[in-house]
Amino acid sequence: MTQASVATDDSAEEVLLRATTRDIAARCQQIADPNAAHDPCWGRLESSGLTELRDVDASGHPVGTSSDAAVVVEEMARSACSASVLTRAVWVPELIRLAGIKDTRILDLARAGQLTLVFDPGLRTVSSSGVAWDSRSATHALGVAAPGEITLCSLGQAGGLTDLTRSEREVLDSTAIDGALDSLGRDRLEAMMRLTLAADSLGAASFLFDRSLAYAKERVQYGRVIGSFQAVQHILADGYWRLEALRSTILYGAWALDAEDSEAAAVCEAARAFAASQAQHVVRAAMQVFGGISITWEHPAHVYLRRVLMNGQLLTPMRAADHPMTGSGDHAV
Repeated sequence: MTQASVATDDSAEEVLLRATTRDIAARCQQIADPNAAHDPCWGRLESSGLTELRDVDASGHPVGTSSDAAVVVEEMARSACSASVLTRAVWVPELIRLAGIKDTRILDLARAGQLTLVFDPGLRTVSSSGVAWDSRSATHALGVAAPGEITLCSLGQAGGLTDLTRSEREVLDSTAIDGALDSLGRDRLEAMMRLTLAADSLGAASFLFDRSLAYAKERVQYGRVIGSFQAVQHILADGYWRLEALRSTILYGAWALDAEDSEAAAVCEAARAFAASQAQHVVRAAMQVFGGISITWEHPAHVYLRRVLMNGQLLTPMRAADHPMTGSGDHAV
């Protein structure tokens, strides 16, 4: 795969990639346990080469396309897996590539999946201080300080969890390392982050929607399967078009990134914003189909709802004056 080989939603290559990742995700059986280790999931991704999609090939381009990365993230999100594929396999390698980091110690930590990223306290952008997000498997985190200096940070204890599948940890001391991220590189990084965050929400919402559709075909009420009731059909039809509209937005964003289109950043932000609203809507609709069982701890619906709710809070745009690359660092509310 090269940068020029932008995958389409019906390409044989993407079908195989999607099937391989979905098989790995299907083996994850620990979505409801916030303390579960997901090293086997990461190992399967690693042995399949799916953790190297954003590594640099001989021509200097990423091994896989943005579409490939979005597919892997989407499919792993179907299991609400805590293997941190979003940060470990996509965001960290993207930062390393764009910042030109050559330090072998950093590269070794990245290959081992032990790095995550530092976000500002509002989780709006990559920063040099704040919290390390999606950090369950990480030993260190990479940060970006003004005016683009890269830092390596050590991590403290995990904090409270909204998303049971991902943890936040405090950032302790930091050390400057070789490599820098200019404004164009930062735009590119944040566009990729927003695109794949949208793909993560799509995967989570799609899985719960598929489960609710199957449930509607089996659950009998008043002597009929509930899927025969028009009200349930309307809920499912509405969820379907929302998911397909979101999928199309993500595909366009992936194409724009790989083609280095001038509107790539705007399209990826549109995908993130659209996912923030539509994924939550679909998950809540699926919970209506399931009925009362979906609001119990034993049912996985709350795990997926927490995930899309948390995703919707990440990477929201900052005012230029508040951006850590250009402004005071005081974040807008």
